[in-house]
Order: sequence, then structure tokens, then C-alpha cells
Amino acid sequence: MLYARDYADATAPIALGTLNGPGATEILFMKGSVDAIIGIKHATTPNDDYRVEGSLSGEEDSFANLDSLNEADTVSSTTQYLMFFYGKIPYLRVRKNSGTTPGVITLSLGEIS
Repeated sequence: MLYARDYADATAPIALGTLNGPGATEILFMKGSVDAIIGIKHATTPNDDYRVEGSLSGEEDSFANLDSLNEADTVSSTTQYLMFFYGKIPYLRVRKNSGTTPGVITLSLGEIS
């Protein structure tokens, strides 16, 4: 598990990992942090589905999609794809639902306390 407070002075985004197929990034403990910008970058053209998930407890089976329509975002180009989350949630991760194109996942925090 990664801790947002460890990145309070960082100027670069937090590396959550590379997803080569369906699965989830490391969990980021966000307590005391507000807002997040998630970046997804592919070297080749993908057609992969991702979703940002949050949890109140951090337990593996307690994560839920944070999209208000409960939908996944489809990434279909090699340009940096950004997803925005506004608010407070104790635990956050990114899940890749489909696709096999390696995607590098980063996260920038809006406010860290």
C-alpha cells in the first residue's frame, strides 16, 4: 500500500504501476487528501477499459467504481488520458477491466494534508 502523505513534497506524479492486463494498481491510502488526477499512458494504441475505485476500509472486496454512472472509461489512443476524482475517499486504486496493452498509471493529488 502507498501512502499519500509520503508524497506531500513531490512534484512528480505518484507511480501506481503498469497494468498489462485486467487487474488493479496498488492501493493508495488517501486519508487527509482531496482530489486526484489519474493519468494513463500507452506506448501503442489500446482499446482498454479502466475505472477508478474507492473504498472506506481498504479491504480487497470493498472497492467500488467511483464513476457516478458506474461505467468504465475506454482509453483508445496513445496520448495521456486523464481521469479526475473530486472529493475525499480513504483508499483509491485504478482497475483495468479489459485489454492487454500495457498502461502506465500515475496519480497526482490536488491537496495533501
